[in-house]
Amino acid sequence: MYEQKSEVWLGYLKNNSILSMLNAKHLIVSNVMEGIDDIKWQTVRGRDGRVFPFIPQYVGQATADYAPIYRKIADFNSVALYENLLALPRAYPVRRLMALETVEKVRHSLVFFDMLPWYEAAVSEEDLREIGSSSFSRGSVSITKDLPDEVTITANFDGKGFVVLADQFYPGWKAYIDGSPSKIYKTNSVLRGVVVPGGNHMVEFKYVPLHIYATMAFSAGLLAFMLFALVRKAKVAPDKAVDAGL
Repeated sequence: MYEQKSEVWLGYLKNNSILSMLNAKHLIVSNVMEGIDDIKWQTVRGRDGRVFPFIPQYVGQATADYAPIYRKIADFNSVALYENLLALPRAYPVRRLMALETVEKVRHSLVFFDMLPWYEAAVSEEDLREIGSSSFSRGSVSITKDLPDEVTITANFDGKGFVVLADQFYPGWKAYIDGSPSKIYKTNSVLRGVVVPGGNHMVEFKYVPLHIYATMAFSAGLLAFMLFALVRKAKVAPDKAVDAGL
């Protein structure tokens, strides 16, 4: 994607769905690409305060005029810094799940507005069957702890909810809800998602690299064996000296 032509990047800017889904709040854009200030969408504001693009089959009556979705913050010699006004937060709730198996299918759905990431997300068909529901209640989430190996989120849902964390789905990460283990679902093919019960809950993502722990355990075992062998060798040597009459 990084090697795409300017026209392709401009297409992503005009569509905006992928950038907003990935929590791309600020963008550094080459001044070679013109017309960014003219990219406008008709928008509506949801009950939770988030701003969505106006797509009739999704959100109904629009309440806002066409407005720019990027705000220029600074202009340099060859690049400009923009704010993406529709970017989703790093952690956010969604109301609906779709079954999409591959990155390409997710990308296609986003580009053609078959899926709006502002309140929809995608998981695999198998995961959707396991979850047992494609619709979820309204809720609010916020990040309260943000460390390299741990992210803590507070979540409040009227009923069963689904939280998306716009961090890469990667082996070694574990999820806990109020201290109890919970499954992380690969969401939108690249992100993390968890099912959260209704009410107020604490959702924790912790990095637990089992292969590192296994290596540490093996090293500790090997060290213990070597120490045991050295102690045993040291004990045997004096015994042999006594037998020799020394």
